[in-house]
Amino acid sequence: MFFIIYDLLFYIVVIYFLPCENTYVYTTPVCGALPYYQSDTILGLWEFFVNTTAPILIEAIASVLLVFRVQWRKYRRMILQLFFVSSLNIILNLPISLVPLAHLCGLPEEYGIEVELFFSFLLQRYVNFRKYAKSFSTKCVV
Repeated sequence: MFFIIYDLLFYIVVIYFLPCENTYVYTTPVCGALPYYQSDTILGLWEFFVNTTAPILIEAIASVLLVFRVQWRKYRRMILQLFFVSSLNIILNLPISLVPLAHLCGLPEEYGIEVELFFSFLLQRYVNFRKYAKSFSTKCVV
């Protein structure tokens, strides 16, 4: 419940109460792709680390802890579904988080744009990929 209220309040404040000043750079591959509040240093870093990167790390840690906690033989199908759904989500989201982190650490802005665009495209198809998680964890009857 806390995360729902936090997201709701954060984005209401950011979208409706901050002044909107978009700057368009027409030489980049994606013009105007980032929200205007990410141009603010503190708010952009907060949004990047807390709302983008932290959920990926929390999901990875929580999935591993859940696997260690449950009984493998009794909940094998559930663990396999969790593994495939979590790994798919982490695989699709991690490059989108790592490229901006590399840019913050000094990587020039022109590197990594294609990777970020490719994984953003795949992330939009996440729902289509997710249906295969159930098929990997069911018993095959021959």
